[in-house]
Amino acid sequence: MSLGRALCCVVGTGWEVQIAMSSATLRALWPRRRLTQFVASHILAWDLFMGALIVVYVALAFGEDSAFGPQAYAIWGLAGVFLVEFGARCYDSPD
Repeated sequence: MSLGRALCCVVGTGWEVQIAMSSATLRALWPRRRLTQFVASHILAWDLFMGALIVVYVALAFGEDSAFGPQAYAIWGLAGVFLVEFGARCYDSPD
């Protein structure tokens, strides 16, 4: 098999599947610095949008001490958005 292909193999009892991808395949899926270039070209809009999400998050978080229902889902959803954005920016960084 070539290095660019994804390799799949069955492990253990046959119910667990382990997928191993080569680094060439991962680079083809998400070339580095693509997100950084997008953010750099839209920096004002990116900062305003993320700032608005932060204001909504803080307002919801301080709204009640113990959030429940839709408010709790919104807080967890926004926290997930921030976590995904942080992880994507860290993965995308050249260093």
